[in-house]
Amino acid sequence: MTDLPQTYMKVVRRLTGFWAAYPLAQDLAPGMVGQKVKGRFERDSDLSRLASIDVGSLITPEAPIRTPVDSWVDQGVTVEGLDLGLETPHLPVDGRISLRFAAGDQGAVVCMRAREWAFDDLRTVKEQVLELWRQGRWHREDILVTSVMKVDRAWVMFSTKSDQTVGLTLSAAPPVPGIAELLKAVVGSGRFSIGTDHASTSGYAATLEVPGTPLFQAIRVRGILRKETDFVKGGESAFEEPTFGDEAPDGKADGSDN
Repeated sequence: MTDLPQTYMKVVRRLTGFWAAYPLAQDLAPGMVGQKVKGRFERDSDLSRLASIDVGSLITPEAPIRTPVDSWVDQGVTVEGLDLGLETPHLPVDGRISLRFAAGDQGAVVCMRAREWAFDDLRTVKEQVLELWRQGRWHREDILVTSVMKVDRAWVMFSTKSDQTVGLTLSAAPPVPGIAELLKAVVGSGRFSIGTDHASTSGYAATLEVPGTPLFQAIRVRGILRKETDFVKGGESAFEEPTFGDEAPDGKADGSDN
């Protein structure tokens, strides 16, 4: 499964709007500088080491917790092992279920106590990056992390082909409609884990058991910058979002629609 990081990052991006850290426990923070290596972000410096201003002062404290649990699930993902005789799904204490993926590249992401950590003044940050570009100290392949989602715990599951399942062990499953709401409820009410003893388990699943940063956003300088008039001070036209989940290096054809 050599393309696992690429598939994983694309599925999480489509579901959540954020790129996925790979591995899930990768530590990320606003201001990290790096490059795309084999489809994923790899840090090699920090903006604070390059810029002439106090970059740390431009980063906000963590935002308030969004919700106790965030859950994103693809359409076409179904649950097996619930008592389907009830109007709404219900599972006894210490029950087991399976998420079944109807097609490849479908996924489910669950985050507990997610809160965003980001730059408060992105315009000033962009001005610093453009100045580094003018000085020849910022390169086309450089990528700047601008925002991360910090969580207490996280789970990611997805399929690499059709009709795959991931087994789950739950301490409780309150009767709620919808798979996304079901996952939110069980994570918020008790133990939730990805099973390892399910013979039918396949696809890919990962768990972040400790506080971490599994989701992030980033920018890079557009490759079209050639002359001083191209540098719009702090402007959006000088930057674009990098893409991850593909092998092509930044600055070349990589499937980006930016």
